[in-house]
Amino acid sequence: KKAASVSYFLAGRVDPELAGYDSEGIVDETSMMLYLEPDTAYAERARSKEYKNVYGPDFNGGTWEGKIMGGEIKLFTTSKDVADDCELVGTPKAIDMSNASRELGEGIIETAVDYIVEFIEEFRKIEIPPTY
Repeated sequence: KKAASVSYFLAGRVDPELAGYDSEGIVDETSMMLYLEPDTAYAERARSKEYKNVYGPDFNGGTWEGKIMGGEIKLFTTSKDVADDCELVGTPKAIDMSNASRELGEGIIETAVDYIVEFIEEFRKIEIPPTY
């Protein structure tokens, strides 16, 4: 069996015009909801927050990444671990809700779907030797 993980976060890597919006729940996800379910998106409710630095200088938003025994690890936090409220954080481009639009959401979704379909087709071609 093979497994892989891909995400809409890669849209900015595939289409440079979409770079800088990869946040969580701010312009990118609001825009995707404006495209997919416009009656459920409320861009005016978004606010920015500052994360508490719970893991030290290597802390990056909601995760900490490091290495152990030659392998990589990623520790995820919950909102209550790192912030006093559920407001959001991101790049200036990602938190400026005037950037949220149905068109941006469509671009992110379409770019991600096209990439994911192509990725799956290529991933299926990878032959992994059996383990014993």
